[in-house]
Amino acid sequence: MHLDHQTPEIEQALARARTPEQLEEALLQISRMVPSLMAPEVRGHRLFCSGLDKAVSELPRRLGLHETPLTKGQDNVVILATQLFATGGHSKVATDITQILGAEKVTIICTDIYRKMRYKFLINHINPTAYPLKRRADVILSAPTLVEKVVELYCILSAIRPSRIFLMNNHMDAVAVAGAWPFRNVVDYVHHANFMPAIGSSLKFSAHADLTYPCHLACRDAGLDPVYAAMMANAESVAPAAIAAADKTRLRIATCGSQHKYRHPARHRWADFVVAALSAADAEIVHIGAYDDDFAAEMVEALTAAGLNPDRYRFVGRCDNLMVELARQQADIYLASYPEGGGRAAVEAVAAGLPLIIPEETGHGPLMADHWPLPQAQAVTTPEELAAAIRDRDRLIAAAKDPANIARVRDLMGRFTSYVSGVPIPAVDPDVRFAEFGA
Repeated sequence: MHLDHQTPEIEQALARARTPEQLEEALLQISRMVPSLMAPEVRGHRLFCSGLDKAVSELPRRLGLHETPLTKGQDNVVILATQLFATGGHSKVATDITQILGAEKVTIICTDIYRKMRYKFLINHINPTAYPLKRRADVILSAPTLVEKVVELYCILSAIRPSRIFLMNNHMDAVAVAGAWPFRNVVDYVHHANFMPAIGSSLKFSAHADLTYPCHLACRDAGLDPVYAAMMANAESVAPAAIAAADKTRLRIATCGSQHKYRHPARHRWADFVVAALSAADAEIVHIGAYDDDFAAEMVEALTAAGLNPDRYRFVGRCDNLMVELARQQADIYLASYPEGGGRAAVEAVAAGLPLIIPEETGHGPLMADHWPLPQAQAVTTPEELAAAIRDRDRLIAAAKDPANIARVRDLMGRFTSYVSGVPIPAVDPDVRFAEFGA
């Protein structure tokens, strides 16, 4: 299979395992693979792990877990994930599903193979923004071993008898895939791990939904019959009139993303693009999201060395709703993170009506390329190109306000609502490059 990641040693370990202890060791090896997927020859170049998929799909039979055909529908839904938290595009996709379907229909099950979740984090009346998913019940698997978690998950699904399962496992969560496989005729594989190999991505479930367009092209070419669901962001939830206007005299450029997205090895540093953006004398950058002191110090050092005032790069910390924060900050342009760009934050920025500039790392694999053919989006590959794009700001800002471009973004984001609601959505023309809405 094209874009396949080979893992012969672990596959052989799974095949040779004859005792629960041996199976456990093999599953632990799989769960620890994620750091190796960051290797430059893998990340952005490999999407599937078909050998592991075959071995993992045989686990239920080996454990005596019987096939359980169910009738697919919308009345009894399970979101099956590894872990979900308040922030991150992956968790926001789950939130969107629950909001579309309604709490009374959705149960959330987390395998928690990395032991990071606790029920105390899910108590909404203590902190309603900490876990904003609407659901009727949460289940965190608690079996002491991964092998037992597979059995536990199977038993829970057998008891619930869901009519639809949205499978949203992390890259190397064999528990979620193995436990769901006997129910595959009601499983939708939601492909959000779009530029690294993920267990389950090559298996034939009842549906395969891709959230990003380059990933969709790869899965379509692999014969998986995928749906391009894209992603959604509800800009109507932002009430500009309720947001206090801030004094502003500069061009305000906003960026947002997990800290690691700015720190991967690449041809350029994020600081290089920051200096280029702030070469426009009237510009400033607002950084939304978590950051640490070392990162802040890097920005101060780079700007000082360039003879620029470090105060023009301002950190505002985490926020509960990026679109609200972009409006509060009166952002004019959204600058995607680098070297790992795109992501849910870029989706929300476009939905909020901002023009988008994407610094692309040309050394990364093809799966990491952002495809935004919208006139209000522009990819740049060097700091010099970014400086030129900032000088061309008027064209980008005008394009973002164009009614035709606004309608196109709304149509693309509407695909996700239709998909979750069970409404057929049209296939996309393989010759048309749509915007990539990353996970």
